[in-house]
Order: sequence, then structure tokens, then C-alpha cells
Amino acid sequence: MKLTKFIGMVVVFLAITSSSAFAGWSTCIGCHNGTVAPDKNKLVQQYPSVDAFIKAAQATKNPLMDTIKKDEKNLREAAQEIGLK
Repeated sequence: MKLTKFIGMVVVFLAITSSSAFAGWSTCIGCHNGTVAPDKNKLVQQYPSVDAFIKAAQATKNPLMDTIKKDEKNLREAAQEIGLK
């Protein structure tokens, strides 16, 4: 059951990130839903600024973040969309 859920999340993640129509927070929301990864509210509480958010995202060791953490523009957009300054 857990493996099926994980595979489903990976498929959703790949579908979202492979589309250029998605940017910013919409790229993140597939995993950052509070189950797989911290949700929007938790991230806002945890990171006081856009720069802190980007630094943490780029420092993560999670392999699902490998492509995303290289895209600082998208990370900045996501941080701003969730309300970080």
C-alpha cells in the first residue's frame, strides 16, 4: 500500500514538473501536502524569508528535489506565492 502511494506521488510529481505550464507553488503542491512533505503552512512557519526557503530547498538531500532545487527562479516564485518575503 505504501509503495503504491509512493509510486502514485512520484508519477504526479513528474507530470507536474515536466509541464512548463506549471511554475511556482503549483510545482510543489503535489508533494508538499502535509503527508509526503511539509505543507504550505508548515513551510511558512519554518522559513522566515524567501532566501531562507531557497537555501533550505537547495540543501535538501531528498532525490525528488534534485531537479527543483536547481531552479532558483521557480523556488523564488513558490516562496513568494506562499507568502514569504
